[in-house]
Amino acid sequence: MSTIVFVDDSSKWTANYKRMLTPYQNELHCVYFEQPEEALEYMSAHPTEVLVCELDLPVMSGPELFEMVDMLSPATVKIGMAQVCNVADTLDMLNQIKIYKLILKPFFLAEDLIV
Repeated sequence: MSTIVFVDDSSKWTANYKRMLTPYQNELHCVYFEQPEEALEYMSAHPTEVLVCELDLPVMSGPELFEMVDMLSPATVKIGMAQVCNVADTLDMLNQIKIYKLILKPFFLAEDLIV
């Protein structure tokens, strides 16, 4: 079973991810964190196929977490999530990191995450 780690500092968004992915719980092992440091600790002990992370986090940013995961587990697929409040800042951040995909928030369909 594939393990997907979600990192988002908003408990509202974390609850939405859990609700959206409930129908897939037999296919995917999803783990949710509001603190990137906790996610990194988890990933250092558990193989993780996909990391889905909010880019704009207060203490350790999404790009910083992606960089650490690159060193820890280079095969992990990295997907960023961002609210497009400031397009210029988001594009600047994307040009500095290596991610597979960017998901723009808000989104309300599990398919946005599953695909």
